[in-house]
Amino acid sequence: EHFEAFLIGNWEQTDLGKKYDLIEEDGELVSQQYETDIGTIDILATDKKTGDYVVIELKRGQASDKTIGQVLRYMGWVEEHKAKNKTVKGIIIALQDDEKLKYALKRIKDVEYYLYQIHFSLKQVIS
Repeated sequence: EHFEAFLIGNWEQTDLGKKYDLIEEDGELVSQQYETDIGTIDILATDKKTGDYVVIELKRGQASDKTIGQVLRYMGWVEEHKAKNKTVKGIIIALQDDEKLKYALKRIKDVEYYLYQIHFSLKQVIS
């Protein structure tokens, strides 16, 4: 939840923000925790160049290969209810790597997998 809020709040400075736009409807941001009748998509975005949809699933720790089913379910829903003539891809972002997930993803072309890292540092201003 904190990572998601940080990601949304700093979207334009991230690698994702360089490629994808967050979605606004009636002037309100709807990308974060996008509600569907089959569950809640962590982040729903669109490709800056093509307008294609991107389902982003965030995992606090280690993602498992069952995460693939969740992402594919959301991708199918977006394809049927929102995409019209656009394509839909998925992105899984996790803190810890999972070997089973990597093997499963070798067979799925439209889902990318990323690991995130958290860096924290202090800079002394006055001693």
